[in-house]
Amino acid sequence: MNYTDYFAVFPEIQVISQSDDKTYVDNLKIMSAQTLYDLKTGETIKLTDKLSKQLNLSVPPIGWWASEKWDGIRALWDGEKIISRGSGLGKPKVYTYVPEWFKMTLPPGIALDGEIWIGRGDFQKTSRLSTLKPGKTYTREEIDHMWTSVKFKAFDIPSERGPFEERMEKLSEVIKTMEVVWEKLEYPNKTFFPIQITPQVKIHTIDQLNTLYNGLTSNGAEGIMLRAPGSPYETKRSKYLLKYKKQEDAECIVLEYTIGDGRLKGLLGSIKGEIVKDGVRTGIITHVGTGFTDSQRDNYIDENSPEYIPIGSIVSFSYMEMTKDGVPRHPVYRGIRDDL
Repeated sequence: MNYTDYFAVFPEIQVISQSDDKTYVDNLKIMSAQTLYDLKTGETIKLTDKLSKQLNLSVPPIGWWASEKWDGIRALWDGEKIISRGSGLGKPKVYTYVPEWFKMTLPPGIALDGEIWIGRGDFQKTSRLSTLKPGKTYTREEIDHMWTSVKFKAFDIPSERGPFEERMEKLSEVIKTMEVVWEKLEYPNKTFFPIQITPQVKIHTIDQLNTLYNGLTSNGAEGIMLRAPGSPYETKRSKYLLKYKKQEDAECIVLEYTIGDGRLKGLLGSIKGEIVKDGVRTGIITHVGTGFTDSQRDNYIDENSPEYIPIGSIVSFSYMEMTKDGVPRHPVYRGIRDDL
């Protein structure tokens, strides 16, 4: 393996576009998740398609593989560059700058699907990485230092065909090989090998799933992902990849600020936003007033602050459930979607 020659393998033929100083892979499609339980009926998702019958899949989650749902930014390493997954809100965007030492821990010519992750509760720090580049605001050394806390949590290898278990075996081999490369690299603040495989646990009972879920979420995790045994990698929203969490995520466009009162007098009280779904403005208005730190409430209009929340930006929030009118209950701020 040549560790200096990088080439894109996923998708094999890429449609590249540029806007301002940003680069996009317009035709990137990756495997995205459905929910384990129907949000309206509460029933477990039905598996009635032909392949599910061929694979003899049991009703999820029994017999399925479970792993932590990382609270970061879904990203793909295409064998050459890191790309934010994109969504209905924006096209898949190539990370503007990635330190050379970090790139050299990723396998050339092999695609990895995973999550750019700093830590539980650090979504905002993770989101902003995709747009950072050396310049007037940050030096190369400052950005390189930010990346020393970053992990690429790999959970699939889409450039390989075959069932999920075989892909995980290949993924494990690739990461072990790259760790040997990392041990030979020399760079400042070298601490841990940043490319980490996502552990998978086979679920045998509902009680086991709930115990795993409660243990992870009590320590700040976002939820659980479930993968069907023997399943292929599909470049679409797939029933073979399911998410299990008690809170859902959504995005909205920031329209207005509301100033707080009482303890929050003079600070940001909440933001008024219009929900965006599948790339379309819905006309549904929400008010997000929790989830902000005091520092964010103080610096939300400071254009020179990393905690700036500009009017017109897209922010991510979590919520418990929707009303019949599609308004989220108890929305909690997560951060700006700088990756879109």
